[in-house]
Amino acid sequence: MLGNEIGHLHLSKERMFDYCLMVERHPDNIGAACFGGFIGAFMKMQIPPSEPSETLSRSLDAPPEGIGSFHHFRLNSDIKIVVVIPDFHLNTVEARGRLPKTYSREDVVFNTQRCSLLPVLLGETPLSPAKISEAMRDRLHQPYRADLVPGFGQVLKNLTPQTYPGL
Repeated sequence: MLGNEIGHLHLSKERMFDYCLMVERHPDNIGAACFGGFIGAFMKMQIPPSEPSETLSRSLDAPPEGIGSFHHFRLNSDIKIVVVIPDFHLNTVEARGRLPKTYSREDVVFNTQRCSLLPVLLGETPLSPAKISEAMRDRLHQPYRADLVPGFGQVLKNLTPQTYPGL
């Protein structure tokens, strides 16, 4: 966005999204930075490699149009967000290395069911803390990475809507 302003490029946010996705292929991160708010995003086309690549980015004059797509979700105004930034570094390569090459169908179905409901639940009135908590359960990442985050297991066990109403 800064380059767009300084260079007077007059790119739309959607076109900046395409350019950014050529370097950082995580549309959820880029989408939030470009469009703000509570969004969901996905890549409409896969552009190998799956990680940022200056070589690939420099090999094209301009990225294809419409690489990714995003959607703004409604967020219930009663939701208050608390951000906790722990005092340690989590190595991305190590964290990704913990993930298995394949997953069971049951675990994929478990996560897909919950991921599809979570954005809807976060926008509903009244909120349903028990449903939101259940929709945030994960079998694809947390079981493999939990020990990389000190105290993470204890937080998941102790911070529930039952122990802290409104959570």
